[in-house]
Amino acid sequence: MTTIANYIRNIKVFFNFLYQVEREIPKNPVENIENPKVERKVKKTLTPEEIKRGINQFERETFHGYRIYVIPIPRIFYWNVARRLLENARRHVRLALEYSREIHCPSVARSYKGK
Repeated sequence: MTTIANYIRNIKVFFNFLYQVEREIPKNPVENIENPKVERKVKKTLTPEEIKRGINQFERETFHGYRIYVIPIPRIFYWNVARRLLENARRHVRLALEYSREIHCPSVARSYKGK
């Protein structure tokens, strides 16, 4: 379905360009065509055991094998740390907004409205 959605989007961009920018066609033939809704598939996350098994597949006896073995480890670690920090930051902002509304601090609540 995503391929079809991409085709439709590209065709619409092309005809919109011909109609609005170049003024080559008197009427836009794709004006009433709606973009199809594409369902996003949730990707399966790997368990820590699967990650370890995958990383341990690299041979560590050669320089290149050891380099490939070592490079992903910090990325995985820092990605998890960054994700947790972001979740905590969002939670703290939400708590601060709730508190500012409770104590009737409109300037703080207004500056973060809807975030």
